[in-house]
Amino acid sequence: MDGKAAELSFSPVGVVTPDMTVASGALSKLSINGEIIDTTRGHHAMIGGRIDALFRVRDTHAVEVQSAIDGVARDMMERFEDPSVDPTRAVGTTGLFTDRGAVLNTADEVGLAGRISLNSAVDPSAGGDIWRLRAGLHARRRGRGAFTAENGGDWEEVEVEGEGEAEGTEESEEA
Repeated sequence: MDGKAAELSFSPVGVVTPDMTVASGALSKLSINGEIIDTTRGHHAMIGGRIDALFRVRDTHAVEVQSAIDGVARDMMERFEDPSVDPTRAVGTTGLFTDRGAVLNTADEVGLAGRISLNSAVDPSAGGDIWRLRAGLHARRRGRGAFTAENGGDWEEVEVEGEGEAEGTEESEEA
């Protein structure tokens, strides 16, 4: 082993968050003896081996997977923010899923999968009411009902056959 050992370097960070990428400048590239190595290219000085694999995961694969997972979260939010899904929702109000309590901001999709949450209006542990899943997130009252064109878009109570007082209550007690 004659000669000087090569010096590998990069700038470490404590925790890598979804918005931190080489492209954003938040993560550094690997360098050998001060020469920057682009591990995203097909051929480079470090091709193959564990170091190459770890940098490829960090710089390419994890970024692609994060983007796909954030896309699924965005799709879920968009679907449940659609007024046809819940006619009690006004435009600009939150749907069943929120971005930390707020409506979807399509300009801030990176990391959305880690921020998506259930709307507190339907979450009993946050003081919400589960009945809003059926009645609508912004319904004023609970119960079975419908918003229909026939009633001008107003709430109309709907009787459901088989629901009401349980058998064996007042009438059977009198017997």
